[in-house]
Amino acid sequence: MSFKVAVASSDGKFVNQYFGRASQFLIFEVKDNGDYEFLALRKNTPPCNSGESHDDLLTKTLDLISDCRAVLVSRVGPGAAEALVLRGIQPYVIPNFIEDALKQLVLLRTNADTTQGAFRSYDERSISHRNTNEKNEKPALIKEVGL
Repeated sequence: MSFKVAVASSDGKFVNQYFGRASQFLIFEVKDNGDYEFLALRKNTPPCNSGESHDDLLTKTLDLISDCRAVLVSRVGPGAAEALVLRGIQPYVIPNFIEDALKQLVLLRTNADTTQGAFRSYDERSISHRNTNEKNEKPALIKEVGL
């Protein structure tokens, strides 16, 4: 089944924006056979860059990409990662050329057990189980994949 992916990129070539500072998202459709196609450019008001309430802008950003099942970013904070996952959007930290990052995503989704690559994924298990860090007892929301 095909799905949409939002890519945080300022130049349309590289996954180079933090989720909370992304001024735009490139939307791609990933097809069943692994091919992908650019669909749209969506402008965004970054939740971490303005005077508006962070929560209001985060909600607007989540609404903007709500039809996507994944988002590719250069970084994402644990609060934003949790909000994305709770909306059914899987965030992936893959700072790479967009074409290569999409290929990594396809590989990950088709063969999660054998995927190799330098990226991080956040998922519902890492959020719902909230492992604690022995040093400061804060929840650890990040699941490391392929590092």
